[in-house]
Amino acid sequence: MPIYKKLINIVTLMAFLLGTGLIGAPKGWCITIQEERELAKEFMSVVKAKYALIDDPVIIDYLNKVGNRIMAAVPPQPFKYEFHVIHEDVYNAFATPAGHIFINSGLFAALASEEELAGIIGHEIAHVVCRHISQRIESSKKIGIATLAGMAAGVLLGA
Repeated sequence: MPIYKKLINIVTLMAFLLGTGLIGAPKGWCITIQEERELAKEFMSVVKAKYALIDDPVIIDYLNKVGNRIMAAVPPQPFKYEFHVIHEDVYNAFATPAGHIFINSGLFAALASEEELAGIIGHEIAHVVCRHISQRIESSKKIGIATLAGMAAGVLLGA
C-alpha cells in the first residue's frame, strides 16, 4: 500500500476513535468551538503582523490539494481547514486553533516528495482534530485569551 494511502488510513482511524470518544479529550476539557474560532482570528492577526505569508497560487493550490485529500478521510469538522506557507527558512510546521495549518517555506522547499508533505500535514491535522491546542488552552484558562494568543504565537513561531 502506498505511504499516502497508509497516512490517510491512519488519519481516518484516529478521527474515528476521536469521534467515538475512545481517544481524545473528555467533554469539558477543551475550550468551546466558538472560543477556538475567536482565538484563531487573533492568532492570524499576530501571524500576519509578524510574518510574510506566501501567496503564490501554484504553491497554495498544491498545499490545499494535498491537505484537502487528507481532510476527505476525516469526519466532518466544526471549521474549515486552511493551509498556509510562512516565508521562513526554518524547518517547522504547526497548527493553530480552528484548523489553520502552517508550513515554513524552508521545510516546504526541503521536502523530497508529496508523501513527506502529506505526512507533515497529516500530523498537524491530527493535532487539530484531537483538539490538543484547545486542551492546553483550557488547562491554562486563568490567563486571558488575548494574552494566551500572544504567548502561543511566541512559542509556536519562535519569537
